[in-house]
Amino acid sequence: MATPALAISKSWKEAVSSARLTTKYFLTTVDPWAKAWQQRDNELLIIRKYGSDWDGLGTEAPNPAHIDVARDFLAVLKKRSPNSPPVRASLTPDGSVTLEWQSKGHYVEAEIIGFDRVEWMDAREGEKAKLWIENLADDQAGEARSPVWEPKIEVGTAVSVSGR
Repeated sequence: MATPALAISKSWKEAVSSARLTTKYFLTTVDPWAKAWQQRDNELLIIRKYGSDWDGLGTEAPNPAHIDVARDFLAVLKKRSPNSPPVRASLTPDGSVTLEWQSKGHYVEAEIIGFDRVEWMDAREGEKAKLWIENLADDQAGEARSPVWEPKIEVGTAVSVSGR
């Protein structure tokens, strides 16, 4: 027969193990896009650490403050449209950060070109690309605006969170 301390310890370990599994299942089922949003943020954190000549062409290291602006903007986008994470975050040679959304025949790009400005491009197959500028200083980076990326998902269509 187990001593009370061992019984409590065993129960606690089982409860913690069960809670981990339940939490993992809960997070997966409640927010299936959480992993994609986290991956984009992780990409920005990696970009933040790039040094000079990160592309092998002598390009300067990114400004960490600029990457922080991009991370803040990513958080705003997540609030605007939580079910539509970008498929990629990348750095351009001139130091701008791009966030991209892509599906068959549709491509959207947000290029954070400064501490207060984003240039958007919405390109759809067979249509002229739409371009516009968003000022980040306006209404907390546009939190009240409608989502930019709303892919049409039809029943029976496979959807890729990673965009690949």
